[in-house]
Formats: sequence, C-alpha cells, structure tokens
Amino acid sequence: MKEAGMISRELFESGQFPAESVLLSIKEHAGIETDSEDRHRLLRGMSRASGLRGALTGGTLGLGLRFDGNLPMTPGRGTTPRYPVFIETFEERFGSLNCSELLGCDIGTEDGVRYFRTTTWRKNLYEHYGGTAGMVM
Repeated sequence: MKEAGMISRELFESGQFPAESVLLSIKEHAGIETDSEDRHRLLRGMSRASGLRGALTGGTLGLGLRFDGNLPMTPGRGTTPRYPVFIETFEERFGSLNCSELLGCDIGTEDGVRYFRTTTWRKNLYEHYGGTAGMVM
C-alpha cells in the first residue's frame, strides 16, 4: 500500500488543491468512503482563502475521518486530544499555519497566483502535503 504522503503528492500533481490532496490521501490510505460533493463543498472554499494553510485544513479534516468515524460528538473522545498536537507539530515543522506567510504572497489575488506559479515554491510545497498526510496517518 502506498504511503499517505506519496498519495497526497500524486493528487496535488494531478490538479487537486492542497486541502483536497491531503484529505483524499488520508481517506484513500485509511479506506474511508466520503461523498465527493461534500468534499468539494468543504475544501474548495479554503483553496484560495489565503488564510489557514490548506494542507493543515485537509489534515485536520482527515483526523476526524480517520479517528472519529461514526463516534458521537462527545467531548474528550476521538480526535479531541489529537488536534492541538497535530497543529503544534505542523507549525513547528513548517514554520507557520498561515498560507500567505509560507508562500510569501496572497494566492487570493491574481498577482499572488502569478507569483506562486513563477517561483519554485510549488515544488517545495510537496513536502507540506506529503508531510501533513503522514502526520495524520
């Protein structure tokens, strides 16, 4: 079976956005079924928001998919203790939780997208997607 990180990278290279590539790789690696329309509604809005890192969003959603499943919403169960550890580990590993800070541009603007596409940042971000999926698994 492929590592979640490799699946995430392949999904990103095929055109998925960061949050989607991380979430879908976790789903595939863990054998979890989700409704594709729900996935699109959840993640497309994050793709160009330029706030919270998309890979972090996908990883956070993946924690819920992987560990909570159909558990009732009970405080202290499932992913609850995992979230703070996951977020802290992400920030320590990548240096920020904010997309614009990590990229050095605002991908919510045409200029930011143009800058992003003309720099080597795109290749460097593979570590973010694969690394995030790996942290969740």
